[in-house]
Amino acid sequence: MAKFIGIREPNIRYTALEILSKATPQHLVTYPTLLKDNLNELLKGLKEPDISIRKAALDNLFMLATEETSAEIINELLDHI
Repeated sequence: MAKFIGIREPNIRYTALEILSKATPQHLVTYPTLLKDNLNELLKGLKEPDISIRKAALDNLFMLATEETSAEIINELLDHI
């Protein structure tokens, strides 16, 4: 699912973000690099014109935030505001 986050088609992107948000809690132990590999794509999702993609990206960022990535996520959220 993570590879579909970068697709330009909004419907596919939204679906991938929603599925990722549902699957993530169970798979964080199995795939610890999931956030690091997709952090830039999730941060780009905050700048999308489609509100549903922005919300889904934000949900994923909050769910996947770790001690190592929280500073970058917070800085991006402050820039976004």
